Amino acid sequence: MSAAGDPLVAAAVSAASEAGIEVTDPVVLHERHGLIVQLCPAPVVARVERTASIVRSNLDGANTVAFAAFLTESGAPVMRFLGGPFVSENGILVTLWALLENEGALDPVAAGASLHDLHDRATGYTGPLRSFDPRPDALALCDALVGSSFADPVATIRRAVERLELPEGLGVQPIHGDAHLGNTIQTTHGPIWLDLEDVCRGPREWDLACLLHRGFVTGERDPAAETALESYGLYDREAVDELAAAVMVWIAPWALYADSLDGTLNDWTRRRLDWLERRFR
Repeated sequence: MSAAGDPLVAAAVSAASEAGIEVTDPVVLHERHGLIVQLCPAPVVARVERTASIVRSNLDGANTVAFAAFLTESGAPVMRFLGGPFVSENGILVTLWALLENEGALDPVAAGASLHDLHDRATGYTGPLRSFDPRPDALALCDALVGSSFADPVATIRRAVERLELPEGLGVQPIHGDAHLGNTIQTTHGPIWLDLEDVCRGPREWDLACLLHRGFVTGERDPAAETALESYGLYDREAVDELAAAVMVWIAPWALYADSLDGTLNDWTRRRLDWLERRFR
């Protein structure tokens, strides 16, 4: 939908102008934690921060785009970074990326192999990145929800944070941070990984636990995700399973905060909260 009057869209258009990109028809492609705006007629999309500033600084944003730029330059299978971060007068952070065209159904075998390729190329990055540890973000989001109508879900998340133990002895490196198959797109060059806002330094198994997250929530095997995992290569499956709780502690508060903007809990948020309630009762 076209939404040129929206202040977040206005921030995207302003960032494009600063980058020398003419925009005649900004079109919102997606909105939840942030906006994705196609900057027509240019083959460029803007990713506009909506909730990340609740827990992360502009320095984190700068570190994120530095890593994204490194991945682009290294030939990693990621969406191509074009510029940013741009910060609007009211503090909205915007980044610019090349528009990608979906070329059909995702190939999960190729997706698993491309994630391994991304990880291998990422090892060369030496700049600062936040830790994968989900607890600081989770607590900050809980604090932001104080006084909301979601007191019981917030209590569930706080209890999970207090009781969560991260597996020890895992190697860490720069990783995608949110590597589920919904963050990939099939292109003529194979699967490309999107949504690099959550890049961090952590074990590769964190990304693999993100890959399997939907199956952890439902308690049912996710065939596409399992196929991608099988094609990934060597990994520690025990560590992946141990990190399931940590990934849930990370995703549940983000989902809850996004739901709070609409005033209702969606079904997937309820399922994640129920999972945490059972795991950390």
